[in-house]
Amino acid sequence: MSKRIVCLLLLALLLLSGCDEAEKEWATFTSEDGGFSILFPGKPEEQIESVSTAIGTIETEFFIVEQKDRAYSLNYADYPKEIVAASDAGSMLDGAGMGAVSNVNGELLDEKEITLDGYPGREIRIEVKEDDIIIHARFYLVENRLYVVQAVSKSEASTPDIDKFLDSFQLGP
Repeated sequence: MSKRIVCLLLLALLLLSGCDEAEKEWATFTSEDGGFSILFPGKPEEQIESVSTAIGTIETEFFIVEQKDRAYSLNYADYPKEIVAASDAGSMLDGAGMGAVSNVNGELLDEKEITLDGYPGREIRIEVKEDDIIIHARFYLVENRLYVVQAVSKSEASTPDIDKFLDSFQLGP
């Protein structure tokens, strides 16, 4: 191969890698109403949806950044305080995780108990074979608010960007 072709290939690789970096401009997103901050690779789209649950319809706020092979999202919902007080936090988190698996017709690959600032949580990984995706999710129950932080990717294990996103979630504005 000639030196000119090698130089052109190297230049093309540098330009392409520069384009990928532009797509991955990470910035802290803070929601005072939501009571959290998190790193997103871009400005998230916000939407509010009514979600049917076993205890009735719950308003859920979503924050989403989609990329060509990946999506990052955070959502939260406030549950009635009396229902949360009468329930076991572990059971609620387990139910949320199993609901996520069921909603996507997926297979639970991993599950472990976690905490954030003393609040209980669950971390799960779901495989959705028919769509060839992996969902990495963390659920936290903070008083009567359930936070769901998740990254969806095309059949790949955890990556530095997915870990960066999940690990960046913090309570408080």
